[in-house]
Amino acid sequence: MREGAGVRFNSASFAGDRLGWAVGSAGRIYTTSDGGRMWFAQRSNVISDLFDVKFISAAEGWAAGSDGTLLHTVDGGVHWFAETSNVSHALERLCILDQTHGWAVGFGGTILTFGNATAPKLRR
Repeated sequence: MREGAGVRFNSASFAGDRLGWAVGSAGRIYTTSDGGRMWFAQRSNVISDLFDVKFISAAEGWAAGSDGTLLHTVDGGVHWFAETSNVSHALERLCILDQTHGWAVGFGGTILTFGNATAPKLRR
């Protein structure tokens, strides 16, 4: 069986046209440096399903998933660190603009901001 077979992948993010990451079930994270021809496993240190991944550079990225899982890397995924989200709901999507503006959204109306991010004001 080839590596990654049977993994349900949920999201991918690329920094440029060659360097990318994909996340999926059971905390699986894979990376590519050749535009997706070959993928290699990274160690997330979690078993929660991961639903989204976003990279703002070749080094810095975030992943979000079930049970409020929020992961962060500053070395291209060589090391992933769990960040405290203080929620138990699944975090399904990320919007990361830069190092100081980011949001995670998920079940139960969950909206998290991190960095110096603030929620946008809604207009009528």
